[in-house]
Amino acid sequence: MNLWSQIQDNFKEAFEGSPITFTIIIFCMLFLPVAYHLFLEHLHRKLNLNRQRRALRKRGLSDKECSLVRSAILEFCPDNPERLLANVSMFNVWLDGLPDITRAPPEMIDCLENIRNELYHNKEAVAVPQSTRDLRMGVTLNLVRAHAGSVVHPCVVSGVDIRAMYLRSRGTGGLDVRSGEIVSLYMPRPEAMYYTECEVLGPGEQPATIALSHSVRGSFKTQQLREYWRVDVDIRIQYTNVSSPRLDETGMPRRSEGRLINLSGSGAAMVSGRAPQRGECLQFSLPLHDKEINGLEAEVLHVVKLPTHTYRLHMVFRSLGEEDREKIIRSLFHWYRNRMPSGSTES
Repeated sequence: MNLWSQIQDNFKEAFEGSPITFTIIIFCMLFLPVAYHLFLEHLHRKLNLNRQRRALRKRGLSDKECSLVRSAILEFCPDNPERLLANVSMFNVWLDGLPDITRAPPEMIDCLENIRNELYHNKEAVAVPQSTRDLRMGVTLNLVRAHAGSVVHPCVVSGVDIRAMYLRSRGTGGLDVRSGEIVSLYMPRPEAMYYTECEVLGPGEQPATIALSHSVRGSFKTQQLREYWRVDVDIRIQYTNVSSPRLDETGMPRRSEGRLINLSGSGAAMVSGRAPQRGECLQFSLPLHDKEINGLEAEVLHVVKLPTHTYRLHMVFRSLGEEDREKIIRSLFHWYRNRMPSGSTES
């Protein structure tokens, strides 16, 4: 008998019939598949990380800048990095979450500036602002002093960078504010009032301008401007995302299911299993009590994730003619009188 056979026999004699043998076998059956799965996940993440780093280096970013972009991707969209790379507003919201960026060292600011310049230099302006860093030169807004709420200063944005934004007065009296003071900014749009609070950093580089920190609250807050009477409804629709169309097996734009739960002459609220990005445009047909409006387009203003793994979308209609608006309003009155006498709200 050779040495290996003798070792096997000794092993069998030692463990045969022993609970230890059974425990080892069960442990191996449970642990090895899990360990193999974790190893594959780790390998997949490492390959993705290396692939992303190579792609970012080709776009002119340093290793430190690649690490910063990677941090933003892991926070917002680890499974779909292109969402952040194609959306400067998402990157700006990530910047809002960085602690005390106004006092960051110059090296850090240079890295962030270079990331924005290299990744988003040819991106279009943001239609629906989420961060004060989304603002562009020439945007008009109103500045209100926190301790003098009745004093409104009409302003225009004269510049925006990583650290700060710069405003100049649209009036002749200038801006009577002090360094360190917290002020409120209001930017009206047709669908909502966007507002936030910023800290006055001091005079701007140009004459008659002031420098403000970016929002001390993070993202912009919104206040809905309800110009039209609203009614709760329950209307099943199929919609197409015309901003980011996806094709089905036949090559046609993919349609998604949704349910309108609130409707007015200017917009609607919908529940859907999909979550379009803020600012994207959806197209659908709206059935009314006596007819249907085809090709109705609505811009997504706000998305709320619900506990039921669905999303509530707040939308405003775009390019809606007055005739179609009147059709919607007539149907709202019809539904209110005949079916939902207690399901309406007025603004």
